[in-house]
Amino acid sequence: MNTKSWRTTTLGITTILMAIAGAVQALLDNDPATNPDMAVAVAAVLSGFGLIFARDAKASAYVEEPK
Repeated sequence: MNTKSWRTTTLGITTILMAIAGAVQALLDNDPATNPDMAVAVAAVLSGFGLIFARDAKASAYVEEPK
């Protein structure tokens, strides 16, 4: 039985991609005044992994017995 929700998994993947894209953009913008905040990037990536392994509120942890 798959208890993970596609909604939270999609949001987690999106969060990770946006965190990486923001850090890469700050690294490659040819402006020495902008530096990526790696603490924020790591926190966002970890939040994304948390969302990937989380369940949506609509996903039930309990399985009803067939009657």
